[in-house]
Amino acid sequence: AYGLGMKAVRLGINDTLTYPAQQATKITVFYSRTMFFGGTADVLIDGAVVGSINSAGAEESGRTVAYTVAAGAHTVQIKGTSGSASAVVEGVLFETASSGVKLFDGAHGGYRADLFAQGGADIGSYDADDRHYEAVAAVNPHLVVIGLGANDMAGVSGGFGVPVNATAFGSYLLTIVTRLRAAAPGCAIVFVMSTRRLEDTANPEVLTDHEEAAREAIGSLPGVTILYESSLWLPNATSPQDELGW
Repeated sequence: AYGLGMKAVRLGINDTLTYPAQQATKITVFYSRTMFFGGTADVLIDGAVVGSINSAGAEESGRTVAYTVAAGAHTVQIKGTSGSASAVVEGVLFETASSGVKLFDGAHGGYRADLFAQGGADIGSYDADDRHYEAVAAVNPHLVVIGLGANDMAGVSGGFGVPVNATAFGSYLLTIVTRLRAAAPGCAIVFVMSTRRLEDTANPEVLTDHEEAAREAIGSLPGVTILYESSLWLPNATSPQDELGW
């Protein structure tokens, strides 16, 4: 699947989003509704129109339409049909069985923790972070993996600059975990603490401060596990743990 709120695609008239052929017996399309020029789109499976989606209405994420298909490889296309509005597509799920592992990509390249905590990119007045957690609630996952920190430590805010304050970073993580718990109360959470960029080795305190803030904010919460990415990307043969003991 692809999307979940943060990474939705807007399709205007004749705009087409194609998902290459994948094995499936059931195909589910995820989409949003918005009062900000929400439009319609046709759903095509193997070139034939099988249904449609309508993104016009009160703000809502995680809506779905599902189709049963014969076992085999199927191509999905979603084609915009509104001339002055856009359908908002969040993703497509290809299933081959009713049970098993289902993976939903809710990431967004270039984002920092604050944008997942309290919003950033909007559709009209509808915060993208709200859309994301509504989609999480619709999926109701057993496990959520969070990978944040690289852009926060690099100071990405329209460019590379001053790193996000470590204490604020920890606060954003706590907000994210709290909102995930509200959306999917039974989910386990794994937070992958990002390594610093290789060019940031002159400022190791940035990584250390953010690691410590993350551990203080969410490290003792039940059902939360923290993994330390630098142990994989920046191996140190003489000292496999950092000064925090990770």
